[in-house]
Amino acid sequence: MKRLLFLHIAVFSFFVGLFSQSLEETKIHAKALYQQGEYINAITDLRRVLFFGNNSDPEICLLLGDCYRNMHDAPKALYYYNLAFDLFSSDSMKLETKFNIVFLHLVTNEPNYSLTELFSLPDSISEKEKLRANLYFALAYYQLSDFELSNKYFLQSIGCIDNVVACKVDSLYCLAVKNYRFNVNLPMFLSIIPGFGQLYIGEYEAALNSFLLTALFGGLYVFSLANLSALDAVLTVVPWFHRYYQGGLLQAKSLAEKRKEYRNIEYYNALIDFYIDMERNTQ
Repeated sequence: MKRLLFLHIAVFSFFVGLFSQSLEETKIHAKALYQQGEYINAITDLRRVLFFGNNSDPEICLLLGDCYRNMHDAPKALYYYNLAFDLFSSDSMKLETKFNIVFLHLVTNEPNYSLTELFSLPDSISEKEKLRANLYFALAYYQLSDFELSNKYFLQSIGCIDNVVACKVDSLYCLAVKNYRFNVNLPMFLSIIPGFGQLYIGEYEAALNSFLLTALFGGLYVFSLANLSALDAVLTVVPWFHRYYQGGLLQAKSLAEKRKEYRNIEYYNALIDFYIDMERNTQ
């Protein structure tokens, strides 16, 4: 009986050791797949390790978050980053994971969530980490169109003491403020004269198209009045004229909205590029 019990324990120990070794090998293989950019296969291995490891390995959760982040799946990346944050005992790893969470909220245009995470950062972080936090504060406030606060934090993120650099940053924010204040209804009002609204925002092809179409149907209406009855002219031409005239008004506003959004993104990216250039110059 004792021999049988000993045999069972020995066999059980053997399979536990073999299983543990297999999990470790799977973990190593998953990391190699991640380095090669094979994120889908890496996720399969990582989830297997996490499942059989009782969901208790923060490093695996962090790597899963990185995989989903690189695959542009923000919700799943956030899920695993938050799981990793709860599991890490190291303050430095918690902080790095927190920054990943903040970054993803910025990427998905959720500045309020980013600010919530940033305000929960400990006071004891290093100067380098404070600079990084200030950059994220700047980007979050930019997304909220609070350009004054964004400017303040952006200058702090680059440790700006140079007036020349400060002027360059201010000029970018001036452009952003001007774009924010741009009235998208103005081009629509200008389009009372067909094509003028599109011309005002630099959409020359659309301006010419709108002018020619409305001029065509206007001329056709005059021709119809001269050759047909007034009722026939109204019934056959006016609906088409009205359609393209009104369409020109709405198109002018739509193009203005797209232009405003495009410029906002353009200035936002210009700030990030400026920050990257400053980082390179200080290295």
